[in-house]
Amino acid sequence: MKLVGIVAILVGIVFTLAGAYGLAGGTGITFTINERVVSAQEGGLVFSIVGVIVLLGGIAMSYIGFKFSWPTIFSIVIGLCSLIILAILFGMGYNLVAGIVALVFSCLFVATRARKIWNWMRARDIKLQIRRFKEFWNTFRRSKRGLFGVGILIFYIAIALAAPLLTPNDPIKGFYVSGDFAAPSWFRSIPGGENLTGNFQLTTEQGFPTITSLFQEWNLTASSSESGSITLRYDPNVGNGSASIVFRRKSSTVLAQKVEAHLTKEFPFPYGPPRRFSCNITLFAEGVEKVPVRVSFTIKQVGGNQSYPFFWSEKIENTTKTGVTPSPPIDSYDSDFKSRIGGDIWVDPAKIVFSEPANYTYDISILFIDNKEETIGDTFETIVYIDDLNVKLYGTAFGALGTDQLGRDIFAQFLYGARISLFVGLLAALLSVSIGLLVGIVSGYVGRFVDEILMRFSDMLLVLPVLPLLIVLIAVLGTSIMNLIVVIGMLNWMGFARVVRSQTLSLKERPFVEAAKAVGAGTFHIIARHILPNVLSLIYVSLALSVPSAITYEAAISWLGLYDPKVISWGRMLYDAQINEGIERLWWIIPPGISIALVSVSFILLGYALDEILNPKLRRRR
Repeated sequence: MKLVGIVAILVGIVFTLAGAYGLAGGTGITFTINERVVSAQEGGLVFSIVGVIVLLGGIAMSYIGFKFSWPTIFSIVIGLCSLIILAILFGMGYNLVAGIVALVFSCLFVATRARKIWNWMRARDIKLQIRRFKEFWNTFRRSKRGLFGVGILIFYIAIALAAPLLTPNDPIKGFYVSGDFAAPSWFRSIPGGENLTGNFQLTTEQGFPTITSLFQEWNLTASSSESGSITLRYDPNVGNGSASIVFRRKSSTVLAQKVEAHLTKEFPFPYGPPRRFSCNITLFAEGVEKVPVRVSFTIKQVGGNQSYPFFWSEKIENTTKTGVTPSPPIDSYDSDFKSRIGGDIWVDPAKIVFSEPANYTYDISILFIDNKEETIGDTFETIVYIDDLNVKLYGTAFGALGTDQLGRDIFAQFLYGARISLFVGLLAALLSVSIGLLVGIVSGYVGRFVDEILMRFSDMLLVLPVLPLLIVLIAVLGTSIMNLIVVIGMLNWMGFARVVRSQTLSLKERPFVEAAKAVGAGTFHIIARHILPNVLSLIYVSLALSVPSAITYEAAISWLGLYDPKVISWGRMLYDAQINEGIERLWWIIPPGISIALVSVSFILLGYALDEILNPKLRRRR
């Protein structure tokens, strides 16, 4: 009864925390019933109610035979409340706040329990534990395959933790850091890759952040007019800093008719046609009610003979302070822009405009139309502010591993994918080993009908094909990463449970267990003090050997398209390559595929090395 109560308490705590996470808005426990999607809040409420009922029932069952002091009860309640608070904060997305709360609760716990912690450490003789660890390490380092496995594991853990330092690009939302399907940059140094192009940007910062960026880099030319004048100013108060083109009549009584100005910048482009290019510009205007303005811009090769219309042209007749931008956008992938430049949506404007390495001119034309007779005699200025000006050319070669179908950095995906693959593998393995340990010990020690029920249930799960069942459950429950971890953990514990059960059946007949029973030791005491310490070696080995299967299951599920859209993993990288005809791009396929194999092999080598050390039958005599 006491053991069942302990199990019920643990299950109740898990359900209560999951419910609190869902009630706070977490998305990990959404599911579908009769084609109706149950929200996180509804699922959280159900989980919370079930968790509280099971928790109270477990406390009631375990209280029989145990003597809890009031300080102990108070500590348990405070600890459970703090866990619920953390689950709610994580569900609401306040991860930083949750971390601070966890730190505060940890400090309070250490402060209030410092003496007991010190007594516990003294009772276990820390020096003895350190000496035992040194002896273990001296034995472990003789295993070459164990060291090789640890070395591989350390490498992948290092790149997973250092991902933000190794790349500035977001693996999910970092669209078009270069052209789509760009090859790696090092391809340009091998034969056949000379024609690959790199990224190019007209200015490092959009617009005119400083007065120097305007007057030293841009030129203003204006058509001659006896009645109007045009000047160039710098205005730091409009946008991020803007170029101000100012029109003024020389005489208020004479219309200037049409006066045109050109703001130009010449720049070299050392590559062939880029994969894609886009242009940005924002216009503000004042006084255009009296003198309307038409603004147009284009890019042309210096000394070239290309013939195509302006990229964009807009007539402004009303004062605007919100900014006028091109619509549709100036983008070589936009179908309207393709039709405008090439006359057909199948034409690539990048090959027309940037046909060869040369010097090009960015030309902004501002035409002031001063022909309204009712404004004769008025004194005013018409000003056009130009801001957010830039041109970006997306190359065909980028980074260490190129880009995917959306121009995202594959190297960034590889680094961040290591995080997800290791996280899923370790957490799912920990869950499966914990379940297997609990089921195996309970089944082996309690025996009778409990053993029969648990083992028949285990046999039922063993005969089911894991991957098809995994696919069905993920499709029903949802593709969140937490659902994937839970399902993999719940379907991967049966083999370890049988191993623990057989070990427990052997241990419970040993003389030291019989002696403990004879002096009145309870079930929980015997399991905690005599059974569990003798199966710890199985836990270490099984944990190491369970991680590869969890990683490969995650990769298989993601490769089939059932991945969490909010994260990137190696399996998802293989899926993206498969559906976008990237199989022939080996730099996209080989790194995640080899990494899945290497990480799996590293844990297998580590498990075999631990088994040789911890298993007396395999231990070598030195």
